Amino acid sequence: MKAGRIILIAVLAIVILGVASFMIKSDYAVDRTTTIDAPKSQVYATLSDFSQFTKWDPWSKMDPNMTVEYYGDPGTIGHGYKWSGNDSVGTGSMEIINMGENTIEIQLSFMEPYESSSPTSYTITETEEGTSVTWSMTGEVPMAMKMFMDMEAMIGNDFDNGLSNLKSMMESMEAAPKYTIQSVDMPNMTLVGMRQQVKISEMDAFWSEENIGGLYAALGQAGVQSGHLVGVYYSWDEANDMSDQAIAVVVPEGTTVEGYETMMMPAGSAVKTTHHGSWDNLDKAHMALEAHCVENDIPMGVAMHVYTVSGEDVPEEEQVTEIYYPTPAAEGEVM
Repeated sequence: MKAGRIILIAVLAIVILGVASFMIKSDYAVDRTTTIDAPKSQVYATLSDFSQFTKWDPWSKMDPNMTVEYYGDPGTIGHGYKWSGNDSVGTGSMEIINMGENTIEIQLSFMEPYESSSPTSYTITETEEGTSVTWSMTGEVPMAMKMFMDMEAMIGNDFDNGLSNLKSMMESMEAAPKYTIQSVDMPNMTLVGMRQQVKISEMDAFWSEENIGGLYAALGQAGVQSGHLVGVYYSWDEANDMSDQAIAVVVPEGTTVEGYETMMMPAGSAVKTTHHGSWDNLDKAHMALEAHCVENDIPMGVAMHVYTVSGEDVPEEEQVTEIYYPTPAAEGEVM
């Protein structure tokens, strides 16, 4: 009888210890570093855009049928990414919660196969060898799991693979041109044109010769002195393939043309860069501007292209586009 009681107490003690080992949490921390032969601004812009993440992360290839959803504007706090897949990748989300000159802080949350939350970050710095990227994560796991799983080694191996993919991707990309970013004062600008909600995948149809030619023809018939062709991008939502944008021409103040909208870009401050070459490569100029704005805590809103050298007779390599990011206080109105 006494022996039975001792055995029962021992079994209960083992059960209690087992339950406690799952209830008591244990901390872990992982970080891995690589050096990439690419400009810091280009690396920073890539890491702060989750639409680029699935091109290099170590997990997406585990489930080719994984569904993803992006939200918020890339390169800004609140930009995020949700995924749902098989047992290998689970279900979860990542969201940028803070950004600094050399850091991007992310909240990583899992819903399946179990609920957990882990602060994650990138530290991006310039070195003599290139751009150094450190990928870090901290978190908690039940002590019982830590007894049987080496979290540092397991996650660290994934981080090593991901950073290797990132390095290969960035170093195989065409080198981004060197862009000079300027702070400028914009004058009042009057624009006449058409503004629409446009699918990003169907922008070529909006920016057709018919629409641009029709605009210039209407201005000519109205006897209006026309300036440069301008593109105004009020919103850009790649996740939903939508953009609010305008094709317009700079005109004298007070101009109105039947069938077209008159838009005002009030005077104010802006950051500006100039792109030389094909419109197809304008994304590199935007990456440079976005990285500059993030690093200098400059709010971003409307983007404006002024096509100073363009036209059917201008070779692509000779095209010149000035790109402006007006401060939100200087964003335009439609009259």
